Amino acid sequence: MLVELEEYIVSIDNDYLDHVHHEYREKMTILDLEEVNKNNGKCYLTVGK
Repeated sequence: MLVELEEYIVSIDNDYLDHVHHEYREKMTILDLEEVNKNNGKCYLTVGK
C-alpha cells in the first residue's frame, strides 16, 4: 500500500522531481516491519491537510 502511495505521489508530480528508486519496495518493507515490531504489531498512518 505504501509503495502504491509513493507511486501515486510521483505520478502527480508535475515538475518530475520525485522518483521511486528501484530498491524502494525492499527497503521500505524492512523499515515498515521494524516499526510494526516496535508497536506490538500495530501500524499507525496519519493523514495531513
